[in-house]
Amino acid sequence: MPINRLNSGYSGYLSGQSESSEHLQVRSDTFYGRLGSVRDTGHATTPTRRKSFSQQSSLRRISVRLSYDEDAYPGGLDIDMFALLYDTSCTFVDCIFYKHPEDASGSFSLNQKTNSLAIDLESVPDSCHTIVLAAAVYTTGMSITELDGGIIEIFEGFMGPTLISIELQSLDLNGENGSDAAGFVFLALSEFGGKWRCRRLERFCKPELPVLMKVSKEESQQLEEDFAMGNLQNLRTLDFAAKRMEVVPDSGRVTETSRFSPNTSKLGKLGVLQSRLSSLAKQEKDEGERKTVARLSAVEAEQQRMSRRLMNIEDKLDMLLDALK
Repeated sequence: MPINRLNSGYSGYLSGQSESSEHLQVRSDTFYGRLGSVRDTGHATTPTRRKSFSQQSSLRRISVRLSYDEDAYPGGLDIDMFALLYDTSCTFVDCIFYKHPEDASGSFSLNQKTNSLAIDLESVPDSCHTIVLAAAVYTTGMSITELDGGIIEIFEGFMGPTLISIELQSLDLNGENGSDAAGFVFLALSEFGGKWRCRRLERFCKPELPVLMKVSKEESQQLEEDFAMGNLQNLRTLDFAAKRMEVVPDSGRVTETSRFSPNTSKLGKLGVLQSRLSSLAKQEKDEGERKTVARLSAVEAEQQRMSRRLMNIEDKLDMLLDALK
């Protein structure tokens, strides 16, 4: 399958940078170095970091991973992940993607080889209020929902328990064609009162960065409006997800369902189980009815036998009385 990388145009957002002058170095001495991530040496200034976050939230690091059946694509696929950052006024701040895999603070670290993104929520700069996560497939004519075995998972910590799981092939495109659904904006994180809240989005779009930015900004604005209006529907804290995960045993992949969204495979298994239980209940009911009928028949037969015996006794009494006269 041919691979065609579209030009995202993000180089225009990095002042003084060009593809030929990019110099990258591995961050092997940090939590994110284990992901094999790299950073741009041109970013030397570290923005102000949150100081009270650790007192407000127990969940401090998350990892995002997009995986699929690589054996189904021997020629490989061209896939990218994005973290688009916005401030409190929903103004664009920064973007983490394949040309810019790590921010100046080291809070974000992208490994394109494994399609993994690590986020240190505790050290996210104060200038970043909302994080919108997205993914895109650049293989010509392909939508992201066509990935064989495609799944996006969000973990606690480096590779901890699964907080959110999105099975891509189970998503509904609503009539959109492949090129219009190659980009996928799937989750928004926003900090309110020292705690990060998240909302599953499921917005399909073209894979170009300006389009992803437009959709992400719309979602960040909607998030701000909903919180201001007190509409917290589907706006859970990450701590809530982690605590609920601890209460509900998790066998691996979960969705908002046991966490944030329905998991179709688990719902299917649940339906089969319910069907079997209903069938067993019906069989038990039928068996109970058959036993009841059998018992009634036995009672009726016994009543008939006793009636015949009584009639015989009455006949014998009549004969005895006649003999005594």
